Amino acid sequence: MNQDATTAAFYGGFCCGLSFVVFPILVFLVTTPWLKCFLSGAGVTALNILGMRLRGSPVGLLVDTQVALIHSGFQVNIRQVESAYLANRHRILQPGDLFEIVKEGLQKTESQPIWAKPIQAVSAVDPGATH
Repeated sequence: MNQDATTAAFYGGFCCGLSFVVFPILVFLVTTPWLKCFLSGAGVTALNILGMRLRGSPVGLLVDTQVALIHSGFQVNIRQVESAYLANRHRILQPGDLFEIVKEGLQKTESQPIWAKPIQAVSAVDPGATH
């Protein structure tokens, strides 16, 4: 075997071995929370979980909160729970805090939760001023 074939075989084997290590870890990180939601009746897709992981959100906390809210009789999806977390992460000191924040938001206004209100745009130019 020449040098190029040996190098190619090494890199091919290395990439194959790395994929046998990394792929199961990724599958485990997505499948475990998805299975928990699926068995609990919470509608969460694997892409939602992957997106939460990529955004750096605590998937376990969000999934547990959604499952608890659904079992308490609230109709909430994972995006609402994650939005509440992102808007109030400074107020969450323990796992039950997120549950209370989402529940409070759902009870205040059924049509638009408090964390989903649009942010007012601030303009540097006064629209009433004449130039």
